[in-house]
Amino acid sequence: MITFDLPTMFPPGTMISLLQSSYLELPATTEETAYHHAQWRRTERLALEDPDVAACVFITCLDGQPIGFGSFDPRGKIGAVGQNVIHPDHRGGGYGREQLREILKRLRERGCTFARVKTGEHAFFAPAQAMYLSCGFKERRRYWREEIDSFRMVEFVVDLEAAL
Repeated sequence: MITFDLPTMFPPGTMISLLQSSYLELPATTEETAYHHAQWRRTERLALEDPDVAACVFITCLDGQPIGFGSFDPRGKIGAVGQNVIHPDHRGGGYGREQLREILKRLRERGCTFARVKTGEHAFFAPAQAMYLSCGFKERRRYWREEIDSFRMVEFVVDLEAAL
């Protein structure tokens, strides 16, 4: 059974462990890895300490065990899908799609009419891109986000009234 639970129900390090496992196969420079790990630590700290942030993050569990997590930013009419990761041992089972649907549902509930998501142009992200497209997202643009990244980003948008 899939549940979407508050991050505060889990020990510190749960989100970071899921992120590290999920991105383990993505080749990255030492500088990129350090940068992203610092961002992940900040995200987890905020999710555990700030109730407003915690309300926009959930841990996805399968039979009570964490297998992924999702986050979102509902500020504005165009909400943002944040992290959307599933542990590699649980990929291919439709859990990422369920998690994305939960994020989109929560954005709709908070009054967002559109959602956007960013992912990498690197081949590692091809399954995520395919999932977003299959859920009604349309590619909006490709761009360089940070000087630190060795690949471009791809931004997708979806009308939440039409999304799955």
